[in-house]
Amino acid sequence: MPLPGLVVTTLVSLWLLGENVRSYSSTGYLYNVVQNHRSPAQTVVQIISSVLGAAHLYVLTAMVNRWTRLNWMKGAISLDRLKFWNAVSSIVKDFSLPFRFLLPLLIITLAALIPQGLWSGALTPNFTNSTMISHIQVPQYGPDERGVFWNQTWDPTRSRGDTRNKLGTFSYSPAWDRGGVMLDAAAAASSRDTTPVTHIKNDNTRYSYLGRSYGVGASVGLVDVGDVDDITPLQTYSYRETGYQANVTCGKNDTSNWAIDVTQESDDSGTPSMYVANGTTPDNSFNAFAVVGLGDSSIVALVSHLSTDGGGIVAMATGNSQGDYTSLNNTQCNVTFTPTNFLVEVDAAQRVINVTALPGPAKDMDPTASDGVHFQDWRCIPRCGPFSNVGRPSLGAVATQVMRSIMSLSMIYTTLYTSPVGNMFLSNIASVQAAQANGSLFPGEDASMIGVARSLESLLDDALLAFSSAQIVVANETTQVDVSAEYAAIKIGQSTFIYLVTALNVFLVLVFLAEAIRTRFWRGLPLFDYRDLKSVIVASSMGGSSVARRAVARHGLTKSHGWTAEPTDAVVGRMTVILGRQARDDGGDDGDMGGAIAIIDAGANDDDEADGTHGDAAAMYQEREREMGAWKNQVQIGTRTKMWGGNSSTSTMPYQRVESTDEIPHVFISPEAQEHEHERGYGHES
Repeated sequence: MPLPGLVVTTLVSLWLLGENVRSYSSTGYLYNVVQNHRSPAQTVVQIISSVLGAAHLYVLTAMVNRWTRLNWMKGAISLDRLKFWNAVSSIVKDFSLPFRFLLPLLIITLAALIPQGLWSGALTPNFTNSTMISHIQVPQYGPDERGVFWNQTWDPTRSRGDTRNKLGTFSYSPAWDRGGVMLDAAAAASSRDTTPVTHIKNDNTRYSYLGRSYGVGASVGLVDVGDVDDITPLQTYSYRETGYQANVTCGKNDTSNWAIDVTQESDDSGTPSMYVANGTTPDNSFNAFAVVGLGDSSIVALVSHLSTDGGGIVAMATGNSQGDYTSLNNTQCNVTFTPTNFLVEVDAAQRVINVTALPGPAKDMDPTASDGVHFQDWRCIPRCGPFSNVGRPSLGAVATQVMRSIMSLSMIYTTLYTSPVGNMFLSNIASVQAAQANGSLFPGEDASMIGVARSLESLLDDALLAFSSAQIVVANETTQVDVSAEYAAIKIGQSTFIYLVTALNVFLVLVFLAEAIRTRFWRGLPLFDYRDLKSVIVASSMGGSSVARRAVARHGLTKSHGWTAEPTDAVVGRMTVILGRQARDDGGDDGDMGGAIAIIDAGANDDDEADGTHGDAAAMYQEREREMGAWKNQVQIGTRTKMWGGNSSTSTMPYQRVESTDEIPHVFISPEAQEHEHERGYGHES
């Protein structure tokens, strides 16, 4: 009975469909099992798929088997067709069948692989991502009235303390503790083509930025994302953070007062000379610091600060002697800091951070960046100051210290032989020139000024990022924001296969119900099953030797060497047989499954297409089946006797209708068939 298997497949397919509709995915234990034991997991899937696929096949073959068994009760079929039915019902390949049966059998056999394949696709665990809303701690700038953390006074002569741990070095003086990394990133700030530039995050978290960092994303790698890391591997996540968007524009100022002057020139080529970088910026702010070198051609000096009229200024000077850096002399840049909301997108698997500036206004993160707020700006060397400043929108202590870090880099990274700061600018200018040469970027613009501006933006981003990182690690001052996180998960099956296996199951249910209604739950289905070898042997014996005699006779007519049990025997394959049933004499319903069964020779009308539907002979055989009754009873006509289903017969002569006086069933065969059988040599006089 196919119903139990159909119930199981229906329940499983409906469960899969429901889980797919609600986009369910599993994490934790199931994910770890599949991830760590992929081969055993796939083996289990294949076993379950085989069982469920076999259940679907059983329903199909059972429907075919029942239909053919009922159909055989209606008339004669050829032995080849019977073999075909058996092969289809058992899903076996029988290459001894004629081509007209073999081709559809092969197609059916291949199609029989589909259910298991569909179940495999519907049950195979697939690695996917599951989204959840969690939280992350991001830096914030709270009150720092004592100037211990972000509100410290800038002092170019010393580092303002740092914290070192396995994640890196953190302080509010980035030029001191990470200046080399900053210069390396700024030297490659521009792409030589349209590919975004990737640079390493300035700590030990092994994350990289794709494009500009804008000084945000410090939390990545330094703090965990909610409880996601405790479930399964975090794949991607994103959150919003407020920061500064620093934009730089540069040009030449031939009237700049910022210059390098010699204070003590050495008479010995191996002894350095003393120089001072000094002068005023366009806002009449005077600055100065000392530098040394074997010559002023190796010196590049920068001054940077917030101007009194808003924004920032960076001025550049080189020595009076011609050298590699002469083209940078008198370069002047303007800097703006715009409070901006940023979207920080993190690919945790690839360890890549992508930052995007969002449109719209944003609240300033610096509490000193407002009108009338005083903060300590800087302390001069060695005994003057500190000097205070007054905040303005977008220009507070944070922006001030970040601008001063540019000047600190110039002061720290000046050597006797070369200028790392100058080399940084020249390297990035070369990248801009290469991009212009291939026509991908900056058409018609001054490559030198673009290169300097992009390098300064990179330095400002890294300085802002250093302050943000220090707020997390040193000051431990953060605030919580929402994060949309995607973590690794397991989803059972693919949607396409789940829909297909559900559709197949619905089709089978409808076929089962339709057949049950059409046949009134298979009323009259014989217990005899041609797939059962013992039943076939017994039923053939019950039918006597007529089938065997016809096989021998047919081979005699074709002048062959007799029947040799060759599976591909086409002569025997065209023979037709009928399925007889003994009449009930116990008052039972003739439509039930009672009564003995026999396989009986269908007679003279052998045909390649014999199906119980051909001509007068077919009608004769159907009539004979109806009137056969209990073939085991003998009917006597003169000296002729016949025992249907007996061990022998005294005559194989066809019978004429006789009147019965004891309710013995009448058996007849038409005169035309008698004559045809005589011509074939099947009968003899007794």
